[in-house]
Amino acid sequence: MDKQSIEWAMSQGAPLTCATCSHFHAGNMFCGKTTCGGPGVNRDFPDYDGPIPRDAFSSRCLVCGNAPNSLIIGLETKFSLCKKHASVFNHVGHNDDSKVRYNVQVIALP
Repeated sequence: MDKQSIEWAMSQGAPLTCATCSHFHAGNMFCGKTTCGGPGVNRDFPDYDGPIPRDAFSSRCLVCGNAPNSLIIGLETKFSLCKKHASVFNHVGHNDDSKVRYNVQVIALP
């Protein structure tokens, strides 16, 4: 995995976590790890195998890697979103309000 393949994956819609993960690149831009996933499925990318340390995911946007504007909380790992992607998780949850929604919340950074 090199910078060019990471940038290409992100240009195709892969979030920073997937674009920098060895599983994603080994699968030719398809991870296949059904136990993995991000805040949208109430997980913190448990199978991530890449160069970004887990505690650094809060220092750049999960979607595009830009400077953070808000923080995703509610999971063991904290993630950030830039101003452009701050509303990405507004609709996380279930259509039926009687069902439990995910614990993920997006809060603005000071």
